[in-house]
Amino acid sequence: MSLSKASIASGIRSSCTSRPNGVIAVPDESGGVTVYGSMQCPYYVHRALKVLLGLPDDKVRVVQTETGGGFGGKEEYPSMIAGHAALLRSRPAVPSSSSTTASRTCSRPPSATLRSCGIEPA
Repeated sequence: MSLSKASIASGIRSSCTSRPNGVIAVPDESGGVTVYGSMQCPYYVHRALKVLLGLPDDKVRVVQTETGGGFGGKEEYPSMIAGHAALLRSRPAVPSSSSTTASRTCSRPPSATLRSCGIEPA
């Protein structure tokens, strides 16, 4: 039997989205807020805004606009910028670049994988 082994390692990885993370918050007459943004998980943003603003479910509305290929990179960070936009009310909150987003989002941890495969001759 012939045994082959290989190891693969990667460093810390961060998502690079094809479009920037961007949101805008629009207040309504009843004291609520509607947030429009490029995000993957609008329910994360909804929950974060309810806590931040101290508002009930029916006073916070989150509308997911075109995501643009986030591949995991638009999960948590939109909650942070949506919070900024909601506090600013009606002014957009957009990071200036992909490097800004990458430096402020959670990254994937480093990994190491060892694979081995045994092959018996025919």
